[in-house]
Amino acid sequence: MTLTMKASTFALIALRLWNYIQQVITEAKYLEQLGFQIPELGRNVALQEDNGLLSETLASLNAPETELLGDHVRELQRVLKPGAKRLNWSSSGIGDYIAQCDLAITKMESLVDQIHKNAHDMELRLKLVEQTDLFRAPPPGPGGCYPKQSYEYFDCIGTNRNSVIGILARKYHAIGPLLTKVEGLVVNTNTGRSPRLKPYYLYLEKRFFAALSTMVYKNLELYLARLRGDAPVFVVNAVLSAAEVVTSPPVKEIYKLLTQSVRKTVESVRRFVRWMYGTCIECAPQHVEGRDEPYVFSFQKDIQVHPRFLDVVSQLNMTITQFLGGLNKYLTRWRNKCSGDCRGNYFGEDRREEVELREAQAQDLDFVRIQLKPLTTKIQETAQAWVTSLGKLLNDSARDALFGLRNQLQGLMRRQALL
Repeated sequence: MTLTMKASTFALIALRLWNYIQQVITEAKYLEQLGFQIPELGRNVALQEDNGLLSETLASLNAPETELLGDHVRELQRVLKPGAKRLNWSSSGIGDYIAQCDLAITKMESLVDQIHKNAHDMELRLKLVEQTDLFRAPPPGPGGCYPKQSYEYFDCIGTNRNSVIGILARKYHAIGPLLTKVEGLVVNTNTGRSPRLKPYYLYLEKRFFAALSTMVYKNLELYLARLRGDAPVFVVNAVLSAAEVVTSPPVKEIYKLLTQSVRKTVESVRRFVRWMYGTCIECAPQHVEGRDEPYVFSFQKDIQVHPRFLDVVSQLNMTITQFLGGLNKYLTRWRNKCSGDCRGNYFGEDRREEVELREAQAQDLDFVRIQLKPLTTKIQETAQAWVTSLGKLLNDSARDALFGLRNQLQGLMRRQALL
């Protein structure tokens, strides 16, 4: 049987035994209140009511904590063992034995309390990591303007992500000193690499890896849900550039912004450097030949190969690709529409189409709102420029023809006068 099993079994047996003894103590107290004579042994047992807290204290330890305190639990067993075998309440050395037990129990309870405080602190840090929102929507602009333009939106997302990751990284870096304090309590050293704490280091590193993984997966799934939702996430402008209908930013830039947000989310875990094996000391960056930047031992590669990560990234790529295909089709319809309108064909030919063009303001396409006002304004300006240009050409042509006709008429009139 391992030390962990021995310690946990001892705690479980002690707790069950204490539950039974507590019933006896309660019955003895009530019987004494009712006026019954209680044997001396029963009164002595009732006086030890507070010592039963030890059983509850030991039972509150989880498996890694029980293994961590294995030596202390074994020492406590050694101190308590005489009372379970050769001593009774009438033994001559019972007073010294009780004093030793009180001292050992107090020491154990104090140690467990310190371990639990540190564990609670680390648990809060882990929960904070798991619940972090790396895609927090930016606040509305002046006058409640929402959603924001694409560059502004992703800039706000990136700024928030860097700020939050910075806070979490500082909290992660502080776990090492916390574990050094635990080491001082348990083995009276402060090296950060105690062999006695090796299983505890591994346990906490796995817990933090799980928390980071949850943070990345949940945030990418939140990002996916937002892109698949009905509400527009950000705004792009439709514009007329060199007689071509395009978006600002261009479609390739929109794709870059969308995918870059995914990549930055995964790369953010590089701020959480892994510990050297069997320690709580962070690995130093390693300079690798042929690489410009030093290699950092982080959780990034482990997260990237997880099936849950691969699945959500695949869905994101598919959603983004489908959106860009729909966006190109939508722009193509505008290009076809503008091929005639930009030359002013709608003036006088289709007044309904002219009205629709003037009234077009915006179009929601999946998760993007396309602002059409810059495009329609430019189309109207271009069409008006065509009308003005054509009018000038027609005016010049008609004027030349009229002047020519006048000259002919004047010539005819002069010849008629000579006759």
